[in-house]
Amino acid sequence: MKQKITIPHRVENVNVRSVDADTLFAIAEHYGFPALTISYPDYSKYVATDKTPRAWDEAVCYLQDERPLGTDMLKYAYLKFYDWYAQYRDYNKRAPIMVSSLFNDRTYLVLNEANKEFSGRQNLNPCEYYRLCLMLTLAEKLNFPEITVPYHNINIRGNMESWLDAAKKLYFEEAVVWVIHRLMEMEANGNLFVPRNYKSRQDELTAVRGSDRYILIYNSNGFRVWQQKQLIE
Repeated sequence: MKQKITIPHRVENVNVRSVDADTLFAIAEHYGFPALTISYPDYSKYVATDKTPRAWDEAVCYLQDERPLGTDMLKYAYLKFYDWYAQYRDYNKRAPIMVSSLFNDRTYLVLNEANKEFSGRQNLNPCEYYRLCLMLTLAEKLNFPEITVPYHNINIRGNMESWLDAAKKLYFEEAVVWVIHRLMEMEANGNLFVPRNYKSRQDELTAVRGSDRYILIYNSNGFRVWQQKQLIE
């Protein structure tokens, strides 16, 4: 599906709530159609583009139909652009507000507290912060279960304060994805938490080529998607 002709947009001039396929394409056009890799919040897929309009046309059409964990991937890709190109002086304070707007199905008390905790943090990365908020909101949906995070040996007690404290320790850590998967498993099955070996994202990325754990799809214009069959063994 070919994108409509658009007027290029600076990332600062776009409200994340209004991002659609044409808007994301226009943002990419403004920045010269950069070669960009966008990981899904749970790292289940990675979408990559070459530096061509055609690659971005394919990418935004693909992303507009993707909603992993309820995430609008067009808006999530916008966060990636924002993190790279935004020039706001109050960057750290605006990033939590932007992430909060992606959780619009209900009001999460833990998300309000997380915004207070992280709004003054230096070098706040919106995509990484989104993963952290996803972890916290999943925990709230499950009434803040008590778990132990292997590898880091962090004991999270069954209350909001303990989860917020764990979030501060795990920010920018790969274990956030491990916790997300465990919470998803608990929500789907109602099972008690069962520890498993954690495999880091670096291990996953180095295993992309030559591994049957991944499905790679290429096309002639350079756009490609690879999907992981199993994140945690």
